[in-house]
Amino acid sequence: MSKIKDILRLRFDAGLSLRDISKCLSVGPATVSEILSRFAASELTWPLPDECSDTELEAAVYKGRNVSRAKR
Repeated sequence: MSKIKDILRLRFDAGLSLRDISKCLSVGPATVSEILSRFAASELTWPLPDECSDTELEAAVYKGRNVSRAKR
């Protein structure tokens, strides 16, 4: 399961705060906030459809942004 799904699950199912989510997943609170904002702007809703893969979720959340996994 991707970190994006974990963030969404902890926010919507568990009702955790941004700070608590960031502590649970070892990511910054700004990252959690950005992912939740991008998810709200996407066409997706929670709970996610069963056919939604991690790749599709990432593409919807980061739509319009070139995601590069390689560091310079």
